[in-house]
Amino acid sequence: GKPLKCDGVRMSFYPVQVGVSGGTEQVPVIELTIDKKKPRTAADIKRTPFEEENYIASAWSRPMRLPLSAGPRSLRVLGPQPQMVITNVTESLTDGKALEGTVNRVLLKLEAGPGEHCAGIDFRVSCFSVFITPDGITKRLVSEQDLSAEAETSVDMRNAKYRTPVLVSENAASDSPQATDYGYSLPKGWKLADEGQGFEGKLRVLKGGDSTYIQLDFFRPCPSIQAGAQAEEINSSLCKTDFYVTVSYRQERPTVRRRSSRGGRGRGAERGGPAKGRGRGRGRGRSFSSNSEEFSVSEHSGEMSEEVAQTPDDVTLDYSGTVVWSRPIEASFSPGIIASQPCGMSHSSNSITPSDGGDLEMDFVAVDGGRVAAKCTLHTQNTSDELRAEIVGIRFHGPDEESPLKVKLSESSGSGENKELYTASIDDNCRILGPGSKFSVAYAVDVSLDAEESEVRGHLGAVQVDWMPFPLKVPTDGANISTLKQFNGHGPLRLETPSTIRFQGPSCEVQRAPFKAEIAVLPPTPSVSSPFAVHYVFENLTSFHQTLELTMTEPTSDSESGLLFSGLVNGKLVLAPKEKQIVAYNVVAMRPGKTTLPPLAVSSKRYSTWIVHETTGKQSPLYVF
Repeated sequence: GKPLKCDGVRMSFYPVQVGVSGGTEQVPVIELTIDKKKPRTAADIKRTPFEEENYIASAWSRPMRLPLSAGPRSLRVLGPQPQMVITNVTESLTDGKALEGTVNRVLLKLEAGPGEHCAGIDFRVSCFSVFITPDGITKRLVSEQDLSAEAETSVDMRNAKYRTPVLVSENAASDSPQATDYGYSLPKGWKLADEGQGFEGKLRVLKGGDSTYIQLDFFRPCPSIQAGAQAEEINSSLCKTDFYVTVSYRQERPTVRRRSSRGGRGRGAERGGPAKGRGRGRGRGRSFSSNSEEFSVSEHSGEMSEEVAQTPDDVTLDYSGTVVWSRPIEASFSPGIIASQPCGMSHSSNSITPSDGGDLEMDFVAVDGGRVAAKCTLHTQNTSDELRAEIVGIRFHGPDEESPLKVKLSESSGSGENKELYTASIDDNCRILGPGSKFSVAYAVDVSLDAEESEVRGHLGAVQVDWMPFPLKVPTDGANISTLKQFNGHGPLRLETPSTIRFQGPSCEVQRAPFKAEIAVLPPTPSVSSPFAVHYVFENLTSFHQTLELTMTEPTSDSESGLLFSGLVNGKLVLAPKEKQIVAYNVVAMRPGKTTLPPLAVSSKRYSTWIVHETTGKQSPLYVF
């Protein structure tokens, strides 16, 4: 059953009756060797190889014995070929990307060929997913029974941390999200298509040139907030889903007319003359129409036309595509206004002698009982305008109750148990995130430690973003209107309720500081030309005697800040254990409006850290009426 390639044949011939040769005489053997020799090709003939040892010889001048009317000199007979064309309508608009957290519809257009009728159309869809780690390692998401054979390059698709993409279908009877074996729940109104990795379906009959659509609905949830290096690696990996579509149908071709002979021929027919009562054309004129694909034969004596029905053929067409998953929204956090009372904390950025250990402008650092300001910037990495996201609302969520770090949204940033940081309105165009656009929201949180903790590094809660995509319109060219009514769009679909994505807040180091520093203005609303007091309150929280060094930078002129003040400019403070002292300044404002107090710097001699660190341009603001 295995074909062999031979360059020649060697045959040996022996006598039929060897015994007749007798005794010890040598048996005569005839050997025949046939070597295959390649024929020499004439100079004016071109050889075109298309298979091993097979070629087509062609010449500029056709031999007389092979007239053009006799047809080709060789003919390859192929089996029935599908003429249907499958086009991915969605891929050209979304660049082959899909958004996590919502249902993504891939719309495939099936167009029948002009010379076929497609009946009994069946299609089968299957998919499998892989994810590529930041190190370039590719792992397939497989079932549990296939996991042992490919342990190094495969992972269990039903593990919740991988968020395996699935095929889904609409389920109008469902009133609540449906749980799956993949470790997550589907959106309300959707269910798994079969087991989530494939399904089958049927389509109506397509005539020549007609088209219809089939939809493939994919879903993958947004990443959950998980701690650990492995969770971070999975969430930062690239995930893509390859899908395969097999379309089988019965190919019916239009009826063909052919010539057939009667019982006998008249002399007129033999000579090519017109038969009696027939048309006046001579010979066997015939024509071929490429549109109808039917032969029409001139009727004359001895010939008649006969309709021949073509036998339908079963044909199969394969199509494959890829969907790359991306997050609809990305978030980055940066510190807000840095507090000017670090209270002597031991963070490297608070040292009197600057070092490369940290930067207070970039790190989130706070003291127990202090306030931290943060700015959350939302943006999208998708470069297509069709993958925009509409922000519906932004909320803040604190950490779990078991966390040693207590984080509470300040009253000035929001209200309610789950604080609302932003609620979109219809006339707010800033809520739409597209390529190159950003949306920022600022908030402040109050942090505190448990009684037994002295230093904790944790996350400042989480920010939840409710969003909705913009579905794409279904093209109406070449498709039946009744077919299009069942599609409400493609690409990322807009669900009944907004999709949700959570971002873990920035990591913050909270310390129990050795001092406590506060500033108070009495009265809180000073007025022009009326003296008021500014009190700096310092408290020693340790059991040691502490020495503080105080320095105030005086303005070069009274008109620089519009304030006249008196008090301690340079000096030292000595605090006993648990002692509290007040440094008071008397101030008179000469003009109304916003101004700033002179910069004050207070440091600890024992710890070589700042207790109050105000610099030019970062002083405490003051509003004068």
